[in-house]
Order: sequence, then C-alpha cells, then structure tokens
Amino acid sequence: MIRTSPFSSRSAEVLSLKASPRRLTRTTAYLSGHRTRVTKTLVYGISGVGAALAGIIQSSQVHTALATYGPFGTELDVIAAVVLGGTSIMGGNGSVARTLLGVFFLGVVNNGMNILNVPIDINLICKGVIIVIALALAARARQSSSKM
Repeated sequence: MIRTSPFSSRSAEVLSLKASPRRLTRTTAYLSGHRTRVTKTLVYGISGVGAALAGIIQSSQVHTALATYGPFGTELDVIAAVVLGGTSIMGGNGSVARTLLGVFFLGVVNNGMNILNVPIDINLICKGVIIVIALALAARARQSSSKM
C-alpha cells in the first residue's frame, strides 16, 4: 500500500476525534482501535508547545512579558480567518489551505485599513461585518446544497 504522507494515519485519528452531538464519531474511533486518549493528549500537547513558543518569541522581541500584551482583537482575526477559509463554526470539514487563504485575505484587509489610517473601532466593525457576510454565504450555500 502506498501512502501519500507519513502523517496520514495520525491525521485520520485526529479527524476522528471531532466533536459530534451524539459522540458517535469518538466512540466509533475508539471501537475501531484508535487510541483516542493518546491522540487527544498529543494534539493538546502540541498546541500548548506551539503557544508557549509563540509567547517566548513575542516576549523576546519586545523585551518584556505581560499577560495582557498582544495586539487587540487577535481572537477576532483568528475567527474571521477560519470562517473566511470556509470552515463551519458548527463543526464540519476544514482545510489548512483554505484557512491560509482566509488569513491572506484578512491580512490584505488589515493592511489596507492601516494604510488608510482607519481607527481601531471601525477596523473591528469591518471584521465583524466580514464574518457575518461569510457566515451568511456559507448558510446560503448549505441551503442550496441540501435542496439538490
């Protein structure tokens, strides 16, 4: 059997842990032999190490470390990038490539508003409007696909 990626079996285990209202996916993954507890621990551990590394790099660049330091509205940027990438907030399939496209689009929007010297209030409102439009388009696409 030819594998396309050395991480394909591990990524299948991670995808099998996605949240489901009835927990059928996790139960099925467990019963099919996937080590769900180990996989979940590894995913959270890798995420924690990544966050710690980002904090170390950021604090080394500004020569200080405060719990409240960081750009205002980062959470909104992350949500907007993921939604613009086409990932459903209610759960579903996502793609790293599409999320990166969302990040690039949001970077262009942020850069344009910075060049135009737009105040932070209007900047956050624009990002909120972008999220609402993306969610509305996703809902419309979901309705049209369910009618077919």
